[in-house]
Amino acid sequence: MVNRKPLHFRYNHKDLNNVNLKFRHVFIFFIVIFAFCSNLPYPHPFLLFLFICFIIIYPLYLSHRRAIPYKIYIEQRYFVCGNTLLYYKDITKILITNSDISIYSTCNPKIFKIEKDLFPTNARKPEKIINNKNKKFNSVVDKIINNILKVSSVPIEDHRTVPPT
Repeated sequence: MVNRKPLHFRYNHKDLNNVNLKFRHVFIFFIVIFAFCSNLPYPHPFLLFLFICFIIIYPLYLSHRRAIPYKIYIEQRYFVCGNTLLYYKDITKILITNSDISIYSTCNPKIFKIEKDLFPTNARKPEKIINNKNKKFNSVVDKIINNILKVSSVPIEDHRTVPPT
């Protein structure tokens, strides 16, 4: 079996970083520290608490913010976008328009969307920005559709219109 790297495209997904159990424990830990600092004979216990919070919470915040990469990873059996993992065999329907692709899945009650406007580009001119976003969106859609068709026969509704040249 050949190990190959997944295709990846930069994409500013809308998945928020979830407040997980680690941060709940950290929050409770800091409430305890605040209670401890307020009982010290230190003249400004709140400043001491803020200093401790800045030293511990800020690095945790920065590391958690970067935990979810802003990319779409496309593999042969699945793709990953933010917190969402979709296997191609679980997809029931695909709807493609000029601005987005909607993917219906059996395991996910929400409709998963990939929007064209969320692909970043380094271009500065408006025409180049539009062209780059169109190219990236179309290449991602084509890769996903090709991989889905290899795995199963899913109804695909393509409502894209070809812009006049």
